[in-house]
Amino acid sequence: MRGQVSGMNKRLAFAVVTLASCGTSLYVEPTPDQPHGLIKLQIAYHAAGGTNLDEAIEIDALAITLPAPTVDSTRAYLRAVRVAPGNHSVSFRSTFVHYVTRLVTQHYTEYERYPCGTTRSGYGRSSYTSTQYCSRAVQRTRTVPQTSTVVDGACARSGPLGIGAGDELILRYDYFGHEQCSVRCYRQVPGPGGTFAMQPCGGTRTGR
Repeated sequence: MRGQVSGMNKRLAFAVVTLASCGTSLYVEPTPDQPHGLIKLQIAYHAAGGTNLDEAIEIDALAITLPAPTVDSTRAYLRAVRVAPGNHSVSFRSTFVHYVTRLVTQHYTEYERYPCGTTRSGYGRSSYTSTQYCSRAVQRTRTVPQTSTVVDGACARSGPLGIGAGDELILRYDYFGHEQCSVRCYRQVPGPGGTFAMQPCGGTRTGR
């Protein structure tokens, strides 16, 4: 998707990707007195599945701190993030899962001691006999609970985004089901009397 925002070529092209958020560093915003644009992040779920939701938004592969996720399909929220002027990458990901616990049989090796003879020590009346022990490996089994993760639905979008100083953009991520999601980009344009208009910053929904 291609479009122009504030006379600059600001492209937002989203494609399905695989994201890993484990161990990702946190995004640090510019301070309010530094040059920046504003990105308002929205997430809306139109379908849900599973009992747990894992989600992530990243700017330049750095994680944005989000409110605790919930599996409520009507959930939507908005968070504004200051971003330095220039070209950036933005990623959205959400995964619905549930957990299944079952009993499995494990085989393991245990070492045990057993008497395997005697030894005699000392001399004369001071001599004595003691039992000698050896060690052997014994194969055993046990039943233990094992929990596995089942993915009920997942989707992700990622792409480049350009922003200028003073720009206000809205990025809205909509989840419709497994591998069915989209991201829309809008520019918030001030109008008379404190009003504002929403202008697409290039392209509309993709991936559904």
